[in-house]
Amino acid sequence: MIAARSYWYKNHSQGLRALCQVSGTERIIAREQLAHLDRYARGLSVAEQHMQSLADAGLLLPDPDQQSKLPRIGIVTTVRNPVAEFDQFLRFHIQHYGCLCYVFMDDPDEALTLPMDLQPSVQIIREQERDDGISIYREFAPLFKREPMARQTWNMDRALRLAAEDNLDWLFHIDADELLLLPDGLNTLATVPDQIGSVVIVNDEAAVTKNSYGSYFLESHVFKTNPILLPLAAAEAALNMLAGQWFFTAYTNGKSGVRIGPGARPIGPHRFHGPTGRDRHVQLPGARVLHYVNCGFAHFLRKYRLRRNMTDRYMNGAERIPFHLAARDAYLQSGEAGLKAFYAQHVQLTQEEAENLQEHGYAERWQVGALVAAYCKRQPQQASDRSLLPEFSLEDA
Repeated sequence: MIAARSYWYKNHSQGLRALCQVSGTERIIAREQLAHLDRYARGLSVAEQHMQSLADAGLLLPDPDQQSKLPRIGIVTTVRNPVAEFDQFLRFHIQHYGCLCYVFMDDPDEALTLPMDLQPSVQIIREQERDDGISIYREFAPLFKREPMARQTWNMDRALRLAAEDNLDWLFHIDADELLLLPDGLNTLATVPDQIGSVVIVNDEAAVTKNSYGSYFLESHVFKTNPILLPLAAAEAALNMLAGQWFFTAYTNGKSGVRIGPGARPIGPHRFHGPTGRDRHVQLPGARVLHYVNCGFAHFLRKYRLRRNMTDRYMNGAERIPFHLAARDAYLQSGEAGLKAFYAQHVQLTQEEAENLQEHGYAERWQVGALVAAYCKRQPQQASDRSLLPEFSLEDA
């Protein structure tokens, strides 16, 4: 079990160095992540990494006049049988950023009715578009039936075209169990140098302390710090502290946003390639994607019922995250009862464990739930309203 839980931490650097020897997208991403690992090993802060990235790219900070223009952003997400929190997901992003949301139904026959006040800011896409003239479609279409990530990637590409028609400036891919947090709201993007075509946002993962939640957006406050932000020794210490649990149960490589423009395209669900002439990317300092993954056994059971037939490898041939395979096997071998025991042993933390993570600097308390609740009680900002909205806060752990 320790070997499985240490999979990412002990082998990530070695794996990235191997990927650096191959060609294509994998090498680009591997070099980027390996550079981050090297910088964290030198003890640089997130802000210092960002400045180092700019210096490495030979770029200057933008002119102050550029910072005064607030960008218009969109969010693309793919959903299947969305849970009750989906309304909160939409309201938070629409109200907080005045964004447009492109919602792709993974099951085109599934019903989804939006409240009237959300409809101007949300576009629901059901049709299964085909376009053999687009290289991304030709690449991913053969995988559509068995690989949700392939469908997500194609939907991201389609959303780029919709966002261009809507005259947006940026597009982000965010799952329905996630919240996008920009430290200075839309001004965060206004400060991105013009030559940068895409940005990477670190993800933190909810520390699950309950078997069920009324709303995980309202009730989850403690988030485990992404191991890429921790020195390797600290990441190992966090693992050892949890004894029977994985530290992160899902991805650790963040999410991405991209400027809208010719040549912009997705590189799988976690990365975009910037528009032509803007192929550089940086990590946004202080920004986060809060991932409310596995919050509540009901959601956990639903997910692995759907994923019970997933293969051992991703669509690019890489091995899936060991946690996913272990959870799948627990369900296949023992059904709901087996998965419930797996959840109790490997997912759910005690309050003491969550507090210990905070005390040692391996988790932080994000005060976002109150803001989500407030947005659910008021009419949403329209996408055309570019006024600054209230900000979330990071509470000291």
